[in-house]
Amino acid sequence: MTRRPISTYRLQVRASFDLDAAAAIVPYLRDLGVDTVYLSPILQAAAGSDHGYDVVDPTRIDESRGGPEAFARFAAAARTAGLGILVDIVPNHQGVADPAENPWWHDVLRRGRGSEHAAAFDIDWSAGRVRLPILGAPLDDVLARREITVEPAATSEETGRARYYETVLPLADGTAPDAPTDDPDAVRTVLAGQHWEAVHWRDEAALLNYRRFFTITTLAGVRVELPAVFEASHVEILRWFREGLADGLRIDHPDGLADPGGYLDDLEHALRRARAEGRDGDGASGEAPYVVVEKILEHGEELPAWWATDGTTGYDAMADIDRVLIDPAGEAGLTEIDADLRRATGLPPAQPWPELIRDSKRAVADGAQAAEVRRLVTCLPAALRGSLGDDVARDALAELLAHFPVYRSYLPAGVAHLTHAAGRQVT
Repeated sequence: MTRRPISTYRLQVRASFDLDAAAAIVPYLRDLGVDTVYLSPILQAAAGSDHGYDVVDPTRIDESRGGPEAFARFAAAARTAGLGILVDIVPNHQGVADPAENPWWHDVLRRGRGSEHAAAFDIDWSAGRVRLPILGAPLDDVLARREITVEPAATSEETGRARYYETVLPLADGTAPDAPTDDPDAVRTVLAGQHWEAVHWRDEAALLNYRRFFTITTLAGVRVELPAVFEASHVEILRWFREGLADGLRIDHPDGLADPGGYLDDLEHALRRARAEGRDGDGASGEAPYVVVEKILEHGEELPAWWATDGTTGYDAMADIDRVLIDPAGEAGLTEIDADLRRATGLPPAQPWPELIRDSKRAVADGAQAAEVRRLVTCLPAALRGSLGDDVARDALAELLAHFPVYRSYLPAGVAHLTHAAGRQVT
């Protein structure tokens, strides 16, 4: 029987409060009346990460959080106390700030499209190389200041490295110099032979060519819609259910995925099978565990009914609670204070809320996420793109996004939102 939480208590698991520390407070949580312990992400994250949403290896539990042994001890303690276990997972992206920490990303940078993990990341290979906006200045200036060093392999497993301050990047096979050098011409020659291209961070909007989490270039999007990528990125998660270590999952940012509904279907099927294999080993379908999704719902918007989920993580519920706790009678006084401050400081009058939201969205589309809009242009049918021209297409898409009334739609479902945005755009 699927266990559904009555009450949850979230624990932020990290190096300074690992899974053994979590196990130690289980009796206290039981005495509080907690029904289910909700754990923050526990897969291997970037070094020093307290939040855990920058997973660098989805195939193992984070060593600094205690590793698999500590998770087993925590699960045993929770079971003894009669508590359920809910774990936060991050299917949308992986941390790539330090390529040496992420074996999949490191291999892509080393081998390019020839890497076995090239399909795992949502990269637009039409540019030929993965563009990394890591430089503090244009490449010519960086080379002139001898800030990049290239060097031969230090071990038989390596192929050489490029160093830019703390950033270390792998060199493609056969491109490493015979000795370390920061000579501008020599470095430029080596860099030209890589599957990655280091660019100025200010050129990010124009040049970035891989999907990321919002505007964070160190969190690269993962293509879990591909069966092989789904399987590889969920092998450890499924073990938890096969071995009875977890009862449910919280899915972080499913709206970043190509097909959130399809992902949830794939996840439910895999979890059922894992549970069945753990129960009797015959591979028959077991019961679907409890799964909730992080979903931003606008006022009046409904969670897609076809999603294989028990509901949202509760942002909508928190909004209702906020409305209970906030007295609407205070709006007039706050508005007056805002107007007084604007007059005193020379700021223009406050915009009406709809205009503020529209202008803010447009500013993001033209600035922080211009790279994403540019990539949408490349997805247009060739004939349409050619007739409009890239500048007009980019402007039209940005304006469409600025008027979009919800976080995202799932076409053909939600076509009314697209029609609404298009109508507002032309009026």
